[in-house]
Amino acid sequence: MPGNARLAVDIGGTFTDLVLVDASTGTVVVDKTLTTPSAPLEGVRRGVGQLLAKAGVRPSDITQPIVHATTLITNALIEGKTGRAGLVTTDGFGDTLLIRDEHRYDMYDLQIEFPAPPIPRDRTFEIDERVSATGAVVTKPSSAALDALTAELAAANLESVAICFLNSYVNQAN
Repeated sequence: MPGNARLAVDIGGTFTDLVLVDASTGTVVVDKTLTTPSAPLEGVRRGVGQLLAKAGVRPSDITQPIVHATTLITNALIEGKTGRAGLVTTDGFGDTLLIRDEHRYDMYDLQIEFPAPPIPRDRTFEIDERVSATGAVVTKPSSAALDALTAELAAANLESVAICFLNSYVNQAN
């Protein structure tokens, strides 16, 4: 595998799975280590060390992009252990997490109660920005709006902030 290895890591709730592939021969080496939920990077470091030793590969042999995945976030959402998070979204889309979809567990129950959204509305912030479906920047956030948003986020005493803008997958400029 010298100089042509690819590494993939999946941090799960219990185990961190690792895969090393020789891009030229297709040789695959796998390993698994316990996840350290309080410090996920520790499990990754330990697992990568084990995997490289098992494969007889040096870190410098990993020349391809590293693929990373995790179910930690999914688990945190399911368990309601997200910490104090905030959401910044395109102006007019602040209620997205509250609207949800029209799926009902019992379609005739008009009084159905949904679980609370992962981020409550009072920690959801909107900013005037817009990217078209083709990726063109339609509205760029103003400096004044960004300054105001920064102040609001700081005052909200958040541990993390998710930014989810309309069509941002097409153009990350905003």
